[in-house]
Amino acid sequence: MNNGIIWAGIAIGLLAVGALISLIVKKWRIIKNAEAEKQAQEKIKQQKREELIESIKIIAICMLEEQVETSEGCIRIKVLLDHVAPELHDKAPFSIFSTMYDATKHMPTHGARKSADKALIRKLDAERFELEKTHKPAILEASKAIKDYEF
Repeated sequence: MNNGIIWAGIAIGLLAVGALISLIVKKWRIIKNAEAEKQAQEKIKQQKREELIESIKIIAICMLEEQVETSEGCIRIKVLLDHVAPELHDKAPFSIFSTMYDATKHMPTHGARKSADKALIRKLDAERFELEKTHKPAILEASKAIKDYEF
């Protein structure tokens, strides 16, 4: 066989190996960047979860210190639990948050409350205050428990 053909084959082989190495390095970088992106997203997700948990605990403390109405606190905690630990909705003592949410979800809030008939608002407020009074011991028990709960 001719030496020129052998050297040409070697050169072509080296070029092919170089191209494959280049392709492998490029794909490796893509994978590493995707992994870094995934880790960054997981870190953001974990930070958001920690913020939600902190909010739950702060609302519970505010209810215990009577800085927020218990019905409002229950609604807020229930909504936050939807994102953090929805399995707690059915567990004692935490189920009271869902109970209060369900009992008050028909009541207007924010702008709808401002534009609603005043007599209706007084009636709904009386209903809400009665719910708060009836469920206050359970709400306080759940607030103490969730304040110390390890999520």
